[in-house]
Amino acid sequence: MSTRRPRAEAGAPRTVLLTGFGPFGAEAFNPSEHVVRALDGERLADGLQVRGRVLPVAFDAARAALEADFASHGVPALALGLGLAASRCELSVERVALNLADAPIPDADGSQPIDRPLAASGPPARFATWPAKAVAAALRVAGHPAGLSLSAGSHVCNAVLYALLERLEPLGVPAGFLHLPRVAVWPIERQVEAVRLALVTAAAAPTAAPAGTAPPGLGGAID
Repeated sequence: MSTRRPRAEAGAPRTVLLTGFGPFGAEAFNPSEHVVRALDGERLADGLQVRGRVLPVAFDAARAALEADFASHGVPALALGLGLAASRCELSVERVALNLADAPIPDADGSQPIDRPLAASGPPARFATWPAKAVAAALRVAGHPAGLSLSAGSHVCNAVLYALLERLEPLGVPAGFLHLPRVAVWPIERQVEAVRLALVTAAAAPTAAPAGTAPPGLGGAID
């Protein structure tokens, strides 16, 4: 039996993979979920179409969801993860994913890895490959407070960024991550506007994945 993964259909639009998370712990409203749902299916410049996916806040389940998406839909032209940083008051443009799972609280499935690598043979850290400085600058010019961040934490947000970079960087696909503030700080409409601008800015970069190709399985990228 063939193990070849499905490829995108000929003529299918080039996509931007945009991921977020549902409610978790004390946060009953996760803005990343609502931004993803608001932008899912939207057409950006150059014919790019947003492919929104809400991931579970769980190390293993998030990895499985990413793998299933890649298997079904192939390689995006750009990938951006979103998450909630409840203590921050601006958009945080993440630049680094650590090869570390060190969960201060259990994930949604009850798993709480401590001081564990995400990928046993991977580098200690991976740097975001989308134009982080250009995105932060464009957000600030548009009146959205934004800053560069060197810590995406050590929970599932960091794990998703590491997994995206591990699989997409070898294929020339830029990937990054944005941490969003609570809606009490920024209304959801403003967050949608800001993420849209971030995607348009990043999509202007020349790097893109070959059409219709699919990455290898995520394997043990998150666990």
